[in-house]
Amino acid sequence: VGDDKEEQQLTDEEKQIGLEFLKSPDLFNQIVKDMEVLGYVGEDLNKILLYIASSTRVLDDPISIMIISQSAAGKSFLIETVRKLIPPADVVAITSLSDMALNYSPNLMHKFLIMGEAVHNEVVEHQIRDMLSNKELSRLVTVKDEKTGKMTSEFMVTKAVVSMVMGGTNYDVNPENASRFFVVNVDESIDQTNRIHALSKNKHSLETCYLKEDVVSLIINKHHAAQKLLSPILIVNPFRDLLNFPNTTMRSRRDFVRFIDLLGGVCFLRQYQKEKKTDTRFTYVECDLTDYEITYNITVEM
Repeated sequence: VGDDKEEQQLTDEEKQIGLEFLKSPDLFNQIVKDMEVLGYVGEDLNKILLYIASSTRVLDDPISIMIISQSAAGKSFLIETVRKLIPPADVVAITSLSDMALNYSPNLMHKFLIMGEAVHNEVVEHQIRDMLSNKELSRLVTVKDEKTGKMTSEFMVTKAVVSMVMGGTNYDVNPENASRFFVVNVDESIDQTNRIHALSKNKHSLETCYLKEDVVSLIINKHHAAQKLLSPILIVNPFRDLLNFPNTTMRSRRDFVRFIDLLGGVCFLRQYQKEKKTDTRFTYVECDLTDYEITYNITVEM
């Protein structure tokens, strides 16, 4: 994503469509409305947060999300809806895995990693935490020397830079996991149920058939083009000396880092709405007040 090889895969028309979207002042409103056309009604905040997180997969410090709700509340559908907007080559979706499977994954670099329901054992949970914290998985394995036949130990490392999303039904989240994710809840209100019912009534209608045939593919192609145009550019935060954050709990140390990463993610997604700046060594874009306002609203309303 973002390199010349990927951009060559886009036609001039696709580039124009992607750029118009990324430069649009109502970028985040379009994300919300597009996902509604794809069938996910309501949950505007979660739509935006998950889209930002999936987009940060190309950065050095991606954002990961854990969605907690009752069964059938819609978390899997939310994840699947966002997945449709990300180029398939950048998505790794796993429904189940063995204890050591992540250690041998061939490519976990800058991927949107969907882990499905959070029902993994402690071995996998530990690997997930290690992967998100250290950007790699390491293991010491026993191998046989082909020349001598003796057994020796070999240290192996799998690089892993991912934006991960998991869903679960257990509201009592392991603090070790919670400190590495944005933990969000699905709207379980009656109002949201009514919105879903109202949309469901149109499932077998001619209007819905035309929508799927004429509009959905255009939306998906627009987002795929935009995602391929996003470049892993350096983000500079000019507000760093003006930011304050609660400091009464130990986890606030990581919460503040997540807030900063989210601010960077918003800035990254809006990079085509900004002037690229250059000093003697770096080319970068700066976070602005709009980025901060979006980030603050997401954090406060979560």
